[in-house]
Amino acid sequence: MSADNGIYIAKFPDGFRVAHAMAIENIDYYPKGSQERKDTLNRYFGASKVFQTKEEAILEGHRMEEEIMNSDYPILEYGVSYIGEYEAWIKTLDALDIRNLIQNLIGEEDKNEEINEIMRKIEDYVQKRINSEPR
Repeated sequence: MSADNGIYIAKFPDGFRVAHAMAIENIDYYPKGSQERKDTLNRYFGASKVFQTKEEAILEGHRMEEEIMNSDYPILEYGVSYIGEYEAWIKTLDALDIRNLIQNLIGEEDKNEEINEIMRKIEDYVQKRINSEPR
């Protein structure tokens, strides 16, 4: 019987993610951009930690491999593999969405300079994410 499992590294707009999974081919079953594909990507990689470099992700993959091979069930059929680049599976909020959300939560509009500074940082981060997403 086949274990059909491996440790898979994929690049997403927010960085590299690593997952121990079975039947990884399922992530490419649905068309790119479809909700079904986004749901599948989320199931496989949603709980995984984000790494900024491929090298960091590879090191994590090998750490996970060692952990599995030292467990009570040391089976890893496909080892550690890089499987390519994928789109984000969550909606990216724009800066205006976030500003409106924070203003609604605190009930004040542009009265607290500390909140405005946080908003500037959030807006910069969100714009970088939006600009880095594949179109």
